[in-house]
Amino acid sequence: MPQIINYANVNVVLAWQLGNVEPYVDVLTLGYDTYPSAILDVYFGKFTPVGKLPITLPRGDEVLAVNADGVCISPNDVPGYCKDMYMPDSLKDENGKAYAYRDAAGNYYELNFGLTY
Repeated sequence: MPQIINYANVNVVLAWQLGNVEPYVDVLTLGYDTYPSAILDVYFGKFTPVGKLPITLPRGDEVLAVNADGVCISPNDVPGYCKDMYMPDSLKDENGKAYAYRDAAGNYYELNFGLTY
């Protein structure tokens, strides 16, 4: 019986919350309005994926929360700015990180993150 592999490709023209997708798939690729034919070429081994994230993807709603005054819990939304410096300690993990999504393998989906094979 052939092994079934679950693939997902997320179009991340905006910051996605990958916790809604990543736990349910075996292979996750991210693209920026990428042609479907290019994604299929990667899935079927015709092309080796390359690239690094140009943004940090948020962990979840808790790091994007807005209070009654309209102030976001992570107010420093500037590219390249270290958001973890301004996050409450109660949201930080054992590595002192709070903002970036962390997958089951322990990878943080931060600026410049990317895997190749």
